[in-house]
Amino acid sequence: MTGRLLRFALLALVLVFIFQWLLRPGQRAKVAEFTRALAMALLVSGGLILVCYVLGVGM
Repeated sequence: MTGRLLRFALLALVLVFIFQWLLRPGQRAKVAEFTRALAMALLVSGGLILVCYVLGVGM
């Protein structure tokens, strides 16, 4: 389990470095904005699922 987590972290780190190397500063800002929006959407979605679970709402 730890090996998979470390491999995933290494892959994510390599992808971040590749994106920073390939993209211009303006493009990097747009990718960062998209990433933040996606992270916020995932957090909101997770929160809604948790609230539905606590309230006993079936999906």
